[in-house]
Amino acid sequence: MNSLSSTDTQNTTQVSTKRILIVEDDPLMGLLLQDMLELFGYDVAPIPTLVEDALDLIRCEPFDAAVLDINLRGWNTYEIADKLNAMNKPFLFASAYPQNVLPPAYQKCKLLQKPYDITELKVELELLFKA
Repeated sequence: MNSLSSTDTQNTTQVSTKRILIVEDDPLMGLLLQDMLELFGYDVAPIPTLVEDALDLIRCEPFDAAVLDINLRGWNTYEIADKLNAMNKPFLFASAYPQNVLPPAYQKCKLLQKPYDITELKVELELLFKA
């Protein structure tokens, strides 16, 4: 994992005022991801840690895209991904598991590897918004 060095901070420009929803059950990982996103200039929505909370939040909280941990306390987040697809909201999956753990319907989705690489995260978010 790349750390947030002063070089990263100096080379990072405000890329967006878009709002990102992080769905993550590990508080430290959620905060790390939030810090990275804010460094890039994104706003971050409240971070749900349960599937039910995430489903409630996507109905009422404004956001432009999401980063979904694929496993929240033993429950997968594919139902959340289904809802995001129905809403035409772009998203990335995140996990320490390999790409092949995704079901066939989501095999073409980008899976960010944990621990996060700050450069990969920035590039993948930029690509997500260009699609």
